[in-house]
Amino acid sequence: VRATFSGRGVSCSYDDEQVRGTLGTRITDVALFEVERDFESIISVSAEGEVSAATSHWARAAVRVRNRCSPSEAARLSLFVNTRAAPGELDLGEEKLAPLQASDTLSVKLWFDLSATYVGACQRTPIETIAARLFYRAAELSATDVLNNWKPHRGKFQGTLQLVAQPVDAPDPSTGYDKWSQVVWAGIVQAGSFNGRRWALQHAATIELDVLHLTDGTVGMQLELACGGNVHYLPGAGTLKQMPFTTAWNSVLPPARRMLQATPTDVANWKQGNAPVHGDVTGDGVTNALDLTAVVSFFMAPDKIDLASMDANQRLWLDANRDGEYANAGDVLYAARSFAGATPYPVFVEPACPSRASDELVVKVVSYSAAQAVLPAVN
Repeated sequence: VRATFSGRGVSCSYDDEQVRGTLGTRITDVALFEVERDFESIISVSAEGEVSAATSHWARAAVRVRNRCSPSEAARLSLFVNTRAAPGELDLGEEKLAPLQASDTLSVKLWFDLSATYVGACQRTPIETIAARLFYRAAELSATDVLNNWKPHRGKFQGTLQLVAQPVDAPDPSTGYDKWSQVVWAGIVQAGSFNGRRWALQHAATIELDVLHLTDGTVGMQLELACGGNVHYLPGAGTLKQMPFTTAWNSVLPPARRMLQATPTDVANWKQGNAPVHGDVTGDGVTNALDLTAVVSFFMAPDKIDLASMDANQRLWLDANRDGEYANAGDVLYAARSFAGATPYPVFVEPACPSRASDELVVKVVSYSAAQAVLPAVN
C-alpha cells in the first residue's frame, strides 16, 4: 500500500511500511472487501479482509478488493476453500488446494473423525468394525486401487482388512450412484496396541480412480460402524457426504450445479420377511457390520459361542467357509470378504440326484450381496 497526500502546493508520499506503521493506517481505511456473488454461499469476508469458509469448494473462489478512496480501482483475488472435518464428520480429498484434484486420474482420500460418534452414539463403547464406501458413477470414473492409510496398531493394521476397488455388488439405485469401492476394518480392538477409544481425525484410506473422458462429476462417502451391539451410519443411514470434482480445479469456477440429495435405502431397517437372510449371524434380520463383528468376537473368544441359542441360518453363516468348524480364522476371512463385496454370500441349492449313471450331478449356487440382491454376473 502506497499513499500520496497533496494540497496547498505540498505533496507527501509514503511507502507501505510507513502507511501501515508510522501513520497507523488500518486496512479498513484503504480497502473494501467483497465476495463475488457466485461464492456467497461458500465464503464470507470481514471488513478487515479475513475470509471465513462455510463449506469446501471444488475449485478456486474469488474475492474483490477495492480502493476505498477510488472504488472503481479493484483487484480480484482467488483462493482455495478446503474445510476440515469436525468431530463426527466425514471428509474427502486433499488437505491443501482443492479437495479433489482430477486430471486423467483422481485420488480420493477418505477421512473420518469419530471422536463425537464414540462419545455420543457409541456411548464410549469401543468401535469394533468400520466399513467405508466411496460411491461414484460408472460413466464418470473407474476405481483401480484401494490403499489403507489407517494403522492404529503400532504403525500397522493387525485386524481383518479388506480393500475392494471393484466389488461384486453395487449401491442401491436410490443413492443415485451405480458403483462403489469398499474398505472394511474388523478386529479393530487389539490388546496392548489399540483399545477402540481414540478417534481423532484420521486419513483412513485412499481410492485411486481413472477419469473417463469427462471434465467433472461427483463422488459420495458413507461410513458404517459397529459399537456396543449397534450399527451406526455417517452422515446417516439415508445420507451421503457428497463432493463434486473437476479437471479445472485450479481455475475460478462457481459452485457445481446443485447435487441431487442422495437418499440411500435405510439398510438398517430393511428386512427379508420370513426368508433367511444370507450372512446374518446375529439373527436380527439384516446383514451388516454387526455380523462381521460377531464372527470376529467369537473367533477371539470361542468359549462364548452358544450354538443352542442360534437358529440354523445363524449357524450356517458362523461357518462361512463351510469347513465344519465355527468362527475360525477362515470364517473371519470369508465373512469379511463377503461383507466388503470381494466375494458374494453363496447359497447352495439342494442338488437333485442323477437318475442314470451317465447323468451329471449339477450343483447350483446363487450369489447374494449383503443387501440380499441376487448377483447374476458372479462366477
